[in-house]
Amino acid sequence: MSGDKHIVPFLIIAILATSVMVFFMVVIIVTYTRRTKRKEQEYLKALMEDRERTYVQLSVELHDNVTNMMTLARIYINDMEENGSCEDMRPIRKVGKILDSLIIDTHHFSRGLNSDYISRYGLITVVTEELEWIQNSKKISCNVQVSGLRKPIPDFKQLMLYRIVQETLMNSVKYARPSMIGVEFAFKNDSSFSVKITDNGIGFDRQAPDFKEGVGITSMRERARKLGGKLDISSCIGEGTTVCFTAPKMWK
Repeated sequence: MSGDKHIVPFLIIAILATSVMVFFMVVIIVTYTRRTKRKEQEYLKALMEDRERTYVQLSVELHDNVTNMMTLARIYINDMEENGSCEDMRPIRKVGKILDSLIIDTHHFSRGLNSDYISRYGLITVVTEELEWIQNSKKISCNVQVSGLRKPIPDFKQLMLYRIVQETLMNSVKYARPSMIGVEFAFKNDSSFSVKITDNGIGFDRQAPDFKEGVGITSMRERARKLGGKLDISSCIGEGTTVCFTAPKMWK
C-alpha cells in the first residue's frame, strides 16, 4: 500500500507535465499556422496589388501607344482605299477589317484593366459591357440579371468584385468552350449581396487527381475573403460551371 502512495503523486506530476507539454505544443502549432497563413495572405495581397499596378500600366500602354498606332495604320488604309492606289483592294479591305476589330478589342481591354474606369461607370455597367464584347467577338450568348434594390458599392469593393467576375469570364471563354454565359447580381434587403456566373461549357472535375487551383482562383478567393464573403465553385464534366460570390453584410 505504501508503494501505491508514492505512485499516485508521480502519476499526478506526470499527467500535469504531459498536459503542459501538450498545451505548449498546441500553442506552437497554432502560432505557426497563423504565421504561415498571415504570410500567405500578405503574399497574396502584395501579388494582387502588384497585379493591379500592372493592369493600370497595361491600360495606359494599350490606350496611348498600341491603339494610337493601329488607328494611324487604319488612316493609311483609308487613304489607300480612297485613292485606289492598288489594283486589287480586297487584301487591303481585309486588313482594314482586322484592324477595326483589333482597335475595338484593344479599347475594350484597356477599359477593363483601368480601375478608374470601373469606379466611374460602376460594376454592373462594366460587366455588361464585358458580356457584350464576349457576345459580339466570341459569338457566345450572354445575359445579365439584377434583382433587388440596387445600392451603391464602394469603389474598392467594386474593383475587387469586378476582378472576380473578370477572372471567371476569361476562364470560361478560354477553357470552357460555352455557348452561353450568364451573370446574376442579387441585392438583398438584409444587406447581403451575391453575384453568380454560370456557363454551359465542358466543365471539369474538382476531385480529379491532377486538379489544382491556380493563382487566379486563389486570388479570387482572397478577394472574396477581403470583401467579407466567400467564393463557391461548382462544376461537373459536361454540365458547365458556376462560380458564386456571397457576402452576408456587404454594406456593414
